[in-house]
Amino acid sequence: YRGSALATLPVALSRRFVEDEVISACHRLAVLSPSMADSSAGLGVERAKLVEVTNFVPPDRAAEPGCGGEGFAFVGRLTPEKGVVDLLRAWPVEVPLTIVGTGPDEAAVRQMARPGTTVLGAVAPAEVQALLGRCRGLVVPSTWAEGLPLVYLEALAAGTPVLALDTNGVADLVRRDGSGATATWGTLASDVRAAAEGF
Repeated sequence: YRGSALATLPVALSRRFVEDEVISACHRLAVLSPSMADSSAGLGVERAKLVEVTNFVPPDRAAEPGCGGEGFAFVGRLTPEKGVVDLLRAWPVEVPLTIVGTGPDEAAVRQMARPGTTVLGAVAPAEVQALLGRCRGLVVPSTWAEGLPLVYLEALAAGTPVLALDTNGVADLVRRDGSGATATWGTLASDVRAAAEGF
């Protein structure tokens, strides 16, 4: 609320116990992932109303599987909840990283980029597809829940494994799907090195 986590807390707590008329009247509530279902149930939505309807990759957005390169890619908005600034602080300098996206954190990301890190800014979808097809892995460092990001599915369509931080729901998808590896912030550098060798 108003850009403040502290200000958001009382608003969130007060809303938690307010019954939403639309949700109360609906027969089904579509969620993108099991973690979203858990979150919704935790907020009081009946489990019987929840149905998982997954995202999908349109045929024209699927990259050709590549041979896997040495580097990793981040694709998304450059905002605090996406965790890119924190990612750069902990990223091992010897592992190449390409960052695609724009947003409020772009200036900080560009300033923090070290040798081996490339910041592309906004690129066309075809370029994202090509990048996913040739990179070693996609990294998802979000510090918020996430649902089922399209870029996760695009990486899978390209045969590219995913390294997800355990602070987001993509880590649950990676564990469920066997689609890569998970990492923790405290051991990120060693987790990235292990993924670079194992992917």
